[in-house]
Amino acid sequence: LAALDTGHKSRLETASSRYGEVAEQLDDPRERSQAATVRATIAFIEGRYEESEASSYEALELGKASGDFNAELIFYAQGLLRAVDLGQVKDVLPLLLDATDYQRIPAFATGTVLCAALAGEHEMAGERLDELMRSGFEGKPRGADWLSSTTFLAQACTIIGSVARPSPV
Repeated sequence: LAALDTGHKSRLETASSRYGEVAEQLDDPRERSQAATVRATIAFIEGRYEESEASSYEALELGKASGDFNAELIFYAQGLLRAVDLGQVKDVLPLLLDATDYQRIPAFATGTVLCAALAGEHEMAGERLDELMRSGFEGKPRGADWLSSTTFLAQACTIIGSVARPSPV
């Protein structure tokens, strides 16, 4: 958001605020959850981590109330990104490794590889990268998951000095 000119930033903030107002009027937990996720994302990008975390928790609770199966995953993804920014990857890595149910999701698995690399666990990152490559990047994500997975692996490869091609396509 910092790269946006004032006019674009103002329009984004207005649209986000308006979306939140409509979600409140609808009194729909799913829409309110999405609005909180948008607020959390904007706060994160602007470096307002406490506000981002509070909005993420709000989105999680509303998402769970609405039956959104992705609420926890989105909450954890936002938490991981905050942890990376705040230099807390060593604290987060064990949590990611313990979350075995989520490791079948490409962005989660590739995020774990990146987190291991950032935490200085280069051997672990390399082993997990090798596993993904042997599986042919099982689940080959399409859409937003493809971009994040490729980005996570490219950054991890750079950190650990791997010459493997990290594209899950």
